[in-house]
Amino acid sequence: KVGAVRSLFNFAIKQKIYSGANPAADRNLLTKKEKRNSGSRPFDLTDLQTLFACKRFHDYKVSQPDFYWLVLAGVITGIRVTALSAITDVSLKKTPTGVPFIQVDKDKTAAGRRSVPVPQEFYDGLKKFLDQSKGFIYEDRPDGKGASDPIRKELDRHKKAIKFDGQGQTFHSFRKTLNTYLMHEKVPFEVRCQFIGHEFDHVNKQVYAEQFSTEEVAQYVVPVQRKLLTLLQF
Repeated sequence: KVGAVRSLFNFAIKQKIYSGANPAADRNLLTKKEKRNSGSRPFDLTDLQTLFACKRFHDYKVSQPDFYWLVLAGVITGIRVTALSAITDVSLKKTPTGVPFIQVDKDKTAAGRRSVPVPQEFYDGLKKFLDQSKGFIYEDRPDGKGASDPIRKELDRHKKAIKFDGQGQTFHSFRKTLNTYLMHEKVPFEVRCQFIGHEFDHVNKQVYAEQFSTEEVAQYVVPVQRKLLTLLQF
């Protein structure tokens, strides 16, 4: 909120409808370090295995398939929950060379709108589900809470049911977990940024680099995704 006020005064100053210094400058409530530490905590791989390799979670494939496929997709793609819940059967595509991917058209940043490659076996299962359902049941609601609220509640219920103590670990934690895992698996920084949908400023990217093709990204990330799916007994 302080950032929004600061932006408003910067706009007014630039448009010459306000004179003087920006009163919201340097009024951050949190330092960058504090802001990073206050966010959702990543999962350990053992956490993911405890949560999603268990029978209770696999039973959701029949009883609550929307939740089942959304969670697995979140774990292996890092797509934000609101963007992921908005995909439909037409969001699943293949490149001319046959590489399957999810087309993300709705996200909060330009970098978030991207092509996300996935393993063929996961693509086939998700496509079968979406061909029948045409989309997830989680949708943005008029009260402004959005799709994330019911998914958060369902994930909390699952954690409680299996007695998993995961304070501060949310659906957004999947993004952090995946990005860290990709780093440990030696996936290059630029590929990770494009795959996860992070914006970054770097002279090599701005001046020299071109965007990686979906096929190139897939060569790096699909083997890592398959390791995760094996861990979760997909």
